[in-house]
Amino acid sequence: MPRKMSDTTAAVNKTYFNKLGSDYDEKFREALTMLEEELRRHKDFIAMRPGGRVLDYACGTGLLTNALSDQASECIGVDVSETMIERYNAKSSLEGPKRKAYLGNLISKDEQPATLFSGAEFSGFDFAGVGMGFHHFDDPVLAATRLAERLAPGGVLFIVDFEPHGALGAMEGQPAG
Repeated sequence: MPRKMSDTTAAVNKTYFNKLGSDYDEKFREALTMLEEELRRHKDFIAMRPGGRVLDYACGTGLLTNALSDQASECIGVDVSETMIERYNAKSSLEGPKRKAYLGNLISKDEQPATLFSGAEFSGFDFAGVGMGFHHFDDPVLAATRLAERLAPGGVLFIVDFEPHGALGAMEGQPAG
């Protein structure tokens, strides 16, 4: 039975990624570059439509956004880490309003995310994705459900993650679900 997404897990992830945020791109440069190139190469496979709207959840510094924004009309990132949001928005500043990240938790068990992110800009996405963050979620089913609820009819939910659920924390001492 899945555990609920706890405030403690979100808080641990927030603390960890706030600390790592300023060095994240440099520390994981090789892997991020490879993943962005693979995502660009396989846009047809993930059904990325030109002009579509993208929700990049657990966006970090913008892995999915960087890979898909050239075909998107808009990319919205959401993350629990202030530092990651700052890095995402700093990298995106040249794109203007096409790319913007917000601080928040869309997969919390409580109803607060629905209230905080109830505007039209936070729904009707053609594509919702999580790049290398799904293993940090306590309840993957809840996470997928909450993200799918934000899709337009015919929208695509896409998850890319190489780590088994909970494994990364054991390997690097970082938070995991």
